[in-house]
Order: sequence, then structure tokens, then C-alpha cells
Amino acid sequence: MGQNDSPPQGGPTGPRSSIGQVFLTVLTHGPLCRRDVAELTGLSQGAVTRLAKPMIDAGYLIETEPVSEGPGRPMVPLQVIPTRRFAIGIKMMATEVVAVLTDMASTIRVARCLPVEGSDRAAVVTAIAHAVATLPAKVRGSRSKLVGVGVGVGVGGHVDREHGVVRYSAALRWREIDLAGLVAAATDMPVVVENDANTLAV
Repeated sequence: MGQNDSPPQGGPTGPRSSIGQVFLTVLTHGPLCRRDVAELTGLSQGAVTRLAKPMIDAGYLIETEPVSEGPGRPMVPLQVIPTRRFAIGIKMMATEVVAVLTDMASTIRVARCLPVEGSDRAAVVTAIAHAVATLPAKVRGSRSKLVGVGVGVGVGGHVDREHGVVRYSAALRWREIDLAGLVAAATDMPVVVENDANTLAV
């Protein structure tokens, strides 16, 4: 990747960083002018301008058409560039794996459903790895921009999100399965595993 293909130092989505606050605010509420970002984050407008610059330079944010609200200098809204990064989302159920490729605006670019026997963890991991390998081929340029895989475990699975472990799932007959580790090893991608009800809420 080129010099400007890497995220700004600290990463634009760092959960506690100021740059992460700015990025997440623009992602979820944008387009937003710097003044509005400042009001929503509690940062100063100067800080927002300073934090936005490396994300603009790295191609995560773009300045849209200026907006005039009367006398004075027009405001320039910031907007996330949706195609800057992509992610694979997985919903895992007892009889199938549903896989989607999404951009940063959570727009589903391509989806497919793969039948599996959910209790066969090797078959599940193979299906997920197949989806990760094949879905990006449907959207030009997305493969090099993948940031990771999110797996939502359905059918009442109890998931330890911090460690990526399915502690217990009666329907899948799984207990203490390191699903994040297995999928990461099979895909060579960062993996987050969560109960699907929680991922739906997010």
C-alpha cells in the first residue's frame, strides 16, 4: 500500500482517542461541519480541525460542498469516504452462515448464504474462510482494504467478546470454542466475535 493508505497514527477508530471520537462522530452523524463535530464530541473546533487533517490526508474523510448559514464564512462539512475500508460480517446459525461485505457506511455490497452443519466447527470455519476469500472479488478494490471479520453467533450463544470464545451454545453443542482464534488462523484477518443480539443492537 502507498504512504497514504495507512490509517492516521493511533487509528481513526481508536475507542478512547480524540481522533477516534471525531471519526466516529462524522461516520454516524455526517456530513457535519467542524463546529457541529466539536459540539457533539466536547472538543474545541480547533482540535477538530487539527484531528481531521490527517484523516483527510489519508483518505478517510472528505470535505463536501460549503454550506452557508447566512452572513459570514460558509462552513465546510466533513464526510466519511465509505469505500476507504471494508469489512466482512458473518451471522452464524445452526444450519447456515450468512456473509456480507460492507463498506464504512454499513452498506452491504455483496452477500451470500452458505449451508453448514453448525455443530461441525471445522465446517463453520471453512465456510467463513471461503466467504472472506471470495466476497471481495465481487467488489473491485475491496480486498486490499479489508480491516477484519465480525462474527455474530446466533441461536443463543454465550460469547466472551474480549477473548473471542464461544463459552456455550446449546443449539450448536459448542463449549469453550476459541472461534476468533480459529477464524483468524484460517483467514489471516483480525476477528471480533459477539452474540448476534448484541451486534444487532450495535
